[in-house]
Amino acid sequence: MIEVPHYGVHWSEDGIAFLHQGRQSTNVLGLAMKSPFQVKESKGRPCNHLLPISAPVPDPIHWNRFQGLGTDPLVQAMLPLPKEGAGCYYVDDPQDLLGLKLVLLSKLSSPITSVVKLLWMTKSSDIMAELQRTNVQPLVLIRATLKDQKVVNEIIQAAPYLPRKVIIAGDPDLVITPPAQRIKTGLFDHNDRDFAELPFEVLGMTILRRYMRREAPLGDLPPPRKK
Repeated sequence: MIEVPHYGVHWSEDGIAFLHQGRQSTNVLGLAMKSPFQVKESKGRPCNHLLPISAPVPDPIHWNRFQGLGTDPLVQAMLPLPKEGAGCYYVDDPQDLLGLKLVLLSKLSSPITSVVKLLWMTKSSDIMAELQRTNVQPLVLIRATLKDQKVVNEIIQAAPYLPRKVIIAGDPDLVITPPAQRIKTGLFDHNDRDFAELPFEVLGMTILRRYMRREAPLGDLPPPRKK
């Protein structure tokens, strides 16, 4: 077995993706193959996602609605996919208007306990440990203020070397330097009800399943099979 340091998706030498979560692993291809990987679990930090492997294909109405949202940079950052680049994002949200939307979007990765945390209530050491936990579940830190500049700087410096994406939201006056990206979002213009009505757990598993099959994660669904 090949020991790996975190949960999430790992690719075998023959190009097959395996999703590791909890004590389970799957290749989502229906192949009778055991994963060659074994996760070395950090003490006290078990897997925090339980994506529904057998989730059905979502209804086209739900999928088409989410495709429309999926072009938004913040939604893209929240997708349950291994990161590209540094995977560190900052969004201006001085009035904490995105809080509920971020909680709902976090359901894309089927969290067991909340991954949306108040930055000022989270220790820097805990943040660094969380960023090593998985590569398919973003960590979200909200209500960042100027008092948190030092911690934000530490996160930005560490993010490129850790497997997990991190999204920080808060005061627009915080200085955000590369490789972190300050992103803009149009989600302020959407009613929370637009999000609450979507089956995020099913959508998230569909997106991850398509990625693991080397398909476009947010591409059009195939037409239904004729009976």
